[in-house]
Amino acid sequence: MALDILGPLPVTTKGNRYVLLFMDYFTKLPEAIPIPDQEASTVAEELVRAWISCYGVPMILHSDQ
Repeated sequence: MALDILGPLPVTTKGNRYVLLFMDYFTKLPEAIPIPDQEASTVAEELVRAWISCYGVPMILHSDQ
């Protein structure tokens, strides 16, 4: 699974400035989650909420950050 952050972008009405991007290398399933900041706690919370709770824990996580 790959993880990346896009931004900073203009602030949305909900206060988000970044997009957290996930992609499963095997299925090519993408997921894009708006987030307000790049804090590790924000990324970890969204990883658990949006990916791990639905698909399980990835065996490998690739990130350039």
